[in-house]
Amino acid sequence: FLLRKETTPGHNNLPLLSIKYTNRRAAYLGETLTSGGYVTAVDADSGLVELSLHIKNAAGDVITPGSATVRMLNP
Repeated sequence: FLLRKETTPGHNNLPLLSIKYTNRRAAYLGETLTSGGYVTAVDADSGLVELSLHIKNAAGDVITPGSATVRMLNP
């Protein structure tokens, strides 16, 4: 995963607390890749959000599964 923190005026960024991933298959130069994910859990009391992440190749195979934990900021 290539991660970058972007700061946009007027928008809160979610602090990244942890990220885990495994490279299951090789990606090749020129290959079309897509990334995505979804929320798997939210703890409103602690503000922690668990995410499931993935990178897929053009065939739709997940080549890099992963997960992340972020903390929600108070509005």
